[in-house]
Amino acid sequence: MTSTAEFVAALVSQLPIGIMGKSQVGTVWINEYLSSRHIRLRLAVDHWQEPELEAWAQTGKFSDSLLEMDGEHYQVASHQVLEDSALVFWPSSAVARFSPQVKQLEQLYLDFREIYRNSFDGIFITDGAGKTLMVNEGCERNYGIVAADLIGKNVFELESAGLIRPVIAPRVIATRERVTSIQETRIGKTIMVTGIPLLDEQGNVRKVIINSRDTTELLQLQEELARAQEKLRRYALEVSQLRMSGPAIAGIILRSPSMQQISTLAMKVASVDTTVLITGESGVGKEVMARLIHTESSRSEGPFVKINCGAIPRELLESELFGYDAGAFTGAQRQGKIGMI
Repeated sequence: MTSTAEFVAALVSQLPIGIMGKSQVGTVWINEYLSSRHIRLRLAVDHWQEPELEAWAQTGKFSDSLLEMDGEHYQVASHQVLEDSALVFWPSSAVARFSPQVKQLEQLYLDFREIYRNSFDGIFITDGAGKTLMVNEGCERNYGIVAADLIGKNVFELESAGLIRPVIAPRVIATRERVTSIQETRIGKTIMVTGIPLLDEQGNVRKVIINSRDTTELLQLQEELARAQEKLRRYALEVSQLRMSGPAIAGIILRSPSMQQISTLAMKVASVDTTVLITGESGVGKEVMARLIHTESSRSEGPFVKINCGAIPRELLESELFGYDAGAFTGAQRQGKIGMI
């Protein structure tokens, strides 16, 4: 059974890149990719031909650069591995092989940066402790603060300084859930903010993404709409009053102040969806007022049903008005009956 160390050694030997390592005691080892292509490197410990490699072998320090050996070109990068150091030789062929993918990643990064920078909404990013990492131009507009005054500072500092209040990152970190709140900025804007936690594999918050939108104009529009609706209501009331003070309403001729008062009340009641009881002696105009209420109500396009309840026997009143199902009582119609209401 192959041990982990043997597996790693076999894997390193098969990589299409060169690796050169140096231990603390000065031992230098070279993987098979380099040793098979550059035999002289096997004796390089005592006979370095490249000054850069000789300096690295002595000090462990190396500045990333291009290096040419035996006609082959490498991009060499230095890495610290635990307490040892290593050099990774990327051959030009490998760089060319991954070049399209690298360019694609670079383009994706540039696209993301432009989208992030030009987003109309503010995007505010903190780490898991509330330290500000990134701020876009939308945040600068919303808070009236340049990014340089925000990045690197903890949100508690920003709140205590009166720059942002209230901050929601601590609540997002504590609950590990989405949090939405309203902020009032020092430049008089009302901001709606939503914080979203980004969790690691252990469920800890590693970053908080806070989206902020200026709702000042929206609130102003809502207030203007409310004022316009109130003004429209007053105008409608004035028009209604003017109509009621005219010579005729729905064919009704009004002269006495008492009838004008009754008609005014009927017009007000017509705008409400409720049951209305009109009482009075015979011939005083109860049906006329009922028609007026119907004409001025939201049901004016529907039929006006006139029922003389006095002509219906008490025993049949319910069935005549509201109808009945088939077989509801003795003598009922077989198919039932639809009521008048």
